[in-house]
Amino acid sequence: MLRDSTFILVVTAICSLVSGCLNLAPSQNTSCNTMDKLIVDDDYTPSTPGWSVTKFSSLQDAINKAKDNSTIFVRSGVYRENIIIEKSVTLLGEDANTTILSGEGFSEDVILITDKGRATIEGFTIRDSGENGNYPYNEAGIDIRSDGNTIINNIFVNNTCGVYSLYSDHNIISGNKFSHNTQYGMYLYTSSDYNIIENNIFYCNDYALRIKGSNHNNVSRNIFLQNRHGLYLCCGSHDNIIFCNIFKENEEWDVEDSFNNKYDNGTVGNYWDVFHKPEQGAYDENNDGIVDSPFKIEGGVNRDNYPLATPPTVINIFISEILDALNDA
Repeated sequence: MLRDSTFILVVTAICSLVSGCLNLAPSQNTSCNTMDKLIVDDDYTPSTPGWSVTKFSSLQDAINKAKDNSTIFVRSGVYRENIIIEKSVTLLGEDANTTILSGEGFSEDVILITDKGRATIEGFTIRDSGENGNYPYNEAGIDIRSDGNTIINNIFVNNTCGVYSLYSDHNIISGNKFSHNTQYGMYLYTSSDYNIIENNIFYCNDYALRIKGSNHNNVSRNIFLQNRHGLYLCCGSHDNIIFCNIFKENEEWDVEDSFNNKYDNGTVGNYWDVFHKPEQGAYDENNDGIVDSPFKIEGGVNRDNYPLATPPTVINIFISEILDALNDA
């Protein structure tokens, strides 16, 4: 049994990243009433003042109307759409637990960011992507085909793949929860390089995270918990750095990797539930929090040279939902 005190897990909302419009009605915040601040509510109708100008019942209609660099605030509700983004926009959901984008009944991505688009997406549950064609894993909650996107504080559940990227660099995927996705929580496909994947929860997916033919990605402070497969690097993926993550109770393996990647940053590695106690051969004689011997990564010659004796801090607003699973042996 792992005691609660062994987990130093910080639960916090990253308030500086959230627009003030989230907590105020539009009439209470004049900055939300400009032409660059559009509002979506599934209760709006053609009789709503500002209909089809600043007020919409469809997120796609709002995106189509938006200028580049507009912000679209989406009120709680269920929006069943296939959404295509071909411009620069920010999408802010009112509450990730109650602002739901669903692909139910469709056979494609819930959201596709094309090579012409760029988006910040925050505060949604994104679920029920389709499964279509010979490559169903790219029918995703969010399918990214461009650089410089930010995906933060969302829930990805019951998708074929939560987030999928192709030829997509310099994205930030942070603070999300990926759970019960049938193939992949996240899949960096070909030439998806220099991405930051941090402070996410991968819980009860088939594969938590796969990195294929993609390099120089930073995977840090994530929780890999009770997935069938944990982290999978394949097909020429190299020079990725994986550190300060928690690997616990993944069924088949925590990591599979036969390429040249790093599992510590030179001073700090990862926490492995199979290698953190003396009875597992993991000794910390000087009590500095670092296991005295390296941990061999399955599949090749990589090693975590500084495995952690206790879990690192993970900042994720959804972490309370998995605390029981984290603390149970």
